[in-house]
Amino acid sequence: MDPFLQAFVRSDELFGQTNPAAVQRIGAAQPDFLDQEIPCVVIRDPLEDTIVKFFEGGGDIRNVSMAIGEKVTYLALETRKSITPEFAFLFHLRLFGSSDVVRLDIKVEKGESFCMRSASNSIVLREAIPTTIKKNRVLIEIPSSRLTGSRECMLSADAYVAGKLEDKTAWRRLKLSD
Repeated sequence: MDPFLQAFVRSDELFGQTNPAAVQRIGAAQPDFLDQEIPCVVIRDPLEDTIVKFFEGGGDIRNVSMAIGEKVTYLALETRKSITPEFAFLFHLRLFGSSDVVRLDIKVEKGESFCMRSASNSIVLREAIPTTIKKNRVLIEIPSSRLTGSRECMLSADAYVAGKLEDKTAWRRLKLSD
């Protein structure tokens, strides 16, 4: 590594390289994201890694799932404890096409989801985003057509309480097509 870059490395950081995980294609099926063990997990986040250590756990992200169906792509997350109305969650997707990168940032707040326009390459979905919150799970559904032309993506999720960041997952590179 170049000495200039090494100047920014802290001694307690770990570096590694992972291959992209393949997102499960489910056809017309709809996995049960709300009642059983959460399926199609693509990100496992350490427990009790929240910014506020004594917090009760509804903002402590445990798992993030993604599954691509024929018409609907499911994004879900699971927290350590039950989710209450003061929590908000953000799903961040970066879609890599043949020559461009687009971003899809979806905020889930008070039982509703909406797209955030954060940059000139942001996708804003005009249609409503079906959202379900049950116990310690959040499930959103986006049209699979929005992934058309993308070979890979990067996915991350954040949890907020009272507008302040509570937990954040690492970015995970995912393979969308063969």
